[in-house]
This record gives sequence, C-alpha cells and structure tokens, in this order.
Amino acid sequence: METSFDVINLYNYFEKFNIPVKISYFADTYVCNYTYFNCLNYIRENNIEIKCIFIHIPLSPEETNKLDNEIPSFPLDKIASVLSDYVLK
Repeated sequence: METSFDVINLYNYFEKFNIPVKISYFADTYVCNYTYFNCLNYIRENNIEIKCIFIHIPLSPEETNKLDNEIPSFPLDKIASVLSDYVLK
C-alpha cells in the first residue's frame, strides 16, 4: 500500500523554502506506522477520493532547548505555514 500523494512535488516545495526534508518509505514503528497504514487502508477499502501522506515533523527549537541542543529542530510555524500553503494551492 502506498500514498497517491505527489511526494516529490511536496519535497521540492519544502526545499524551495529552505526547509530540510528527507524522503523515507518507512513510517517508523508503532503509532506512526499504525496510523498511516490504517488511514491508507481505510481510504482504499472505502474507495474515498482523498490523498494521504504521513509527515514526521521535528521538534521545535523551544522543545529541544529543554532537552538537548544536539537534537535536530525546526520552527513549527514555518513548517505549518509552508505545508498549509502547499495544501491550499
């Protein structure tokens, strides 16, 4: 099962705004994987015309400051803004 979402197009869109991205074909384990593949399965079984993608979002700089500054982070407001613009375009 895989998404019908244009992953490469989204990747290029994020890069245009200097948001570091990496394409992965692995939704991680446990909750992430379960959620993503259940959504894909539900869409397929119910013949719903909708796109589905799973995106791991890094911690915000504020969150990493509380933990360990070595953990990768990125401002969530910028990610949300670019992603929202992409979806609404």
